[in-house]
Amino acid sequence: MAGTHEKALTGKLGKVRAASVINPLLWLDGLLVVALIPIACIPGAAEAALNVLCWLLGLCVVATIAAFAYFSKSDPDRLQTENHRYAMYSLQQQQGRTFESKVTVIQAAPMMNPALGEDKK
Repeated sequence: MAGTHEKALTGKLGKVRAASVINPLLWLDGLLVVALIPIACIPGAAEAALNVLCWLLGLCVVATIAAFAYFSKSDPDRLQTENHRYAMYSLQQQQGRTFESKVTVIQAAPMMNPALGEDKK
């Protein structure tokens, strides 16, 4: 019976995707809240463990807010879901819009390929 549950769980874990750039941080926040609830309900729980988890949760929440603020200022499209970004990219491709690709020339002078040997003139 345990094998069936294990396969179902690993099958679900294989389908987990990051819908947006802050989704992993939101999952971490949620997991810490789920870990804190039973520890807070236990009357004899170690106060030090509870304090560490509360501080860790606070740190994760601050990191999530900072990541949201950073990406909302620098690249707001990253906060959209993967499906939305893919649909927008496809729509722009259909409308003929091209994305600018910044190519910089590292070395303008032609080079000899060392695998071919010396340049014979």
